Amino acid sequence: MRPIFSRSPKEEEPVKTDEVQAESTKTSSIQIRPIDMSDPDIQRQVGLLIEKTEKQYWLEQNDDDIDTMEDADSSVIYGLLSDGEIVGVCGMFFKGPRFEEMNKLIGIDPGKSCEMGMLTIDREYRGRGYANRLTERLVEAAKRHGAREIFCCLVSGDRISASILNRIGMSKKKDIVSGGRYVEVYSAFL
Repeated sequence: MRPIFSRSPKEEEPVKTDEVQAESTKTSSIQIRPIDMSDPDIQRQVGLLIEKTEKQYWLEQNDDDIDTMEDADSSVIYGLLSDGEIVGVCGMFFKGPRFEEMNKLIGIDPGKSCEMGMLTIDREYRGRGYANRLTERLVEAAKRHGAREIFCCLVSGDRISASILNRIGMSKKKDIVSGGRYVEVYSAFL
């Protein structure tokens, strides 16, 4: 797979919309599309998905983080849907208390960056390239929002997520301590 961040400065990319064509498989219809985290049914589905994931690699979230996810001006959240049910999710954040704190720790201009976070996919759907497709959608959205740099914070030891980030062209920028945990920061310029 070609890293999604590397392109020559002369290359022009067409502007893409958030509309995604459905991808049919033998057993279900798969879609990747923006989801509205203020919708109670979507909150329920995402909550159930998160309950099934490897929480040892999640950074602690607080009420401010949840508010940021529900605010369409602060975040963009994409869902991977199978027959209408959320089986994967990935989010990007442009503002909020945690976002601002991380920008200070990392040394990135918050006005020109975004944070990719909350990438999780149900085990049944892993290994099919959906994580790459979700992150590609986020990068497209980041560019539309005017971000010049995208970063992602991983709990040290999360080799699967690190591999995904490396595969799409992000590289490790630095190690920090956040909330008492060692965190690896990956970033890429858009």
